[in-house]
Amino acid sequence: MINQDLPELSGNADATDPSPAQPNPRWLIHSLLAAAQDGIYFKDLNSRFTKMSPEHAKKKFGLDDPEAVVGKTDFDFFDEIHARKAFDDEQRIIATGEPLKNIEEMETWPDGTVTWCSTTKVAMHDDAGAVVGIVGISRDITERKLQERHLNQVTRIYAAMSRMYQMILRARTREELFNGVCRSLVESAHFDMAWVGLAGPRDSQVTPAATFGDIYDYLRRVPILCKKTPEGCGPVGTAIYENATQVDNHFQKNPSSAAWHTEAMRSGWLSCCSVPIRIGEKVAGALSIYSKAPGYFGDKEVILLERASADISSALEMIDALDALRH
Repeated sequence: MINQDLPELSGNADATDPSPAQPNPRWLIHSLLAAAQDGIYFKDLNSRFTKMSPEHAKKKFGLDDPEAVVGKTDFDFFDEIHARKAFDDEQRIIATGEPLKNIEEMETWPDGTVTWCSTTKVAMHDDAGAVVGIVGISRDITERKLQERHLNQVTRIYAAMSRMYQMILRARTREELFNGVCRSLVESAHFDMAWVGLAGPRDSQVTPAATFGDIYDYLRRVPILCKKTPEGCGPVGTAIYENATQVDNHFQKNPSSAAWHTEAMRSGWLSCCSVPIRIGEKVAGALSIYSKAPGYFGDKEVILLERASADISSALEMIDALDALRH
């Protein structure tokens, strides 16, 4: 515990000593922890928590008693990837004495939730100068990071839509239209995969009409239907048979997507948005976009993707009308 590493200093001053009285350092630390709004924590040489500010324990880990973290590690709270990186960083600090200052860290929790923090970690020494553990200060910056990410995402989607408009004006066939849309969304908007699926006229099978970014052949490995069955209740099928946009920001955690979890994990998909494509009043299929980042699709992204879907629908009607005139 950190208390064991602190020297005993009396709070009483010698009457003949002109220097001011020095408070007990244990009292100082307890007062600091109690008042801190940023997270403050201490760890031992094995990266086990020995003490934590009450506010951090409550807000970060949902613990009313900060002593509940004592003896635990990041592996008890976070996913393997984040916990392993934090452990390796701390062991490097212990070995070298070199601090980490104002490092922005992405934290992934077991339920797929992602948070961000700005972290400083330094080695803690005893009176003899030996490293006895780590002290860390953490500030939550999730809101700022989300705003930055969404701003960048929206900017990229606008760039993709501008490219799509030019392509839509030139497209003369459905194949050319669908391929151009999917390519634009991946290359310009930086989505990881985009595909257009069309519902069969006589059955509930959703057939890929175009795809871009599916480097793991995900669509060849999974059945996708548009009816209320286990293979049809995912975001794509639901978007088609309910005629409504579907967003799944924790794709591998959602029970309704269980039929695709294994292949989604292989491909790395963590978020998905499916938008119905309409021809007149009829739903013809869906435009689906995937990301390897959890929580990727916010309200602005969805609005822009729905606008793109409406443009695709208008282009389809134009292409079909031109085909009718030619025949």
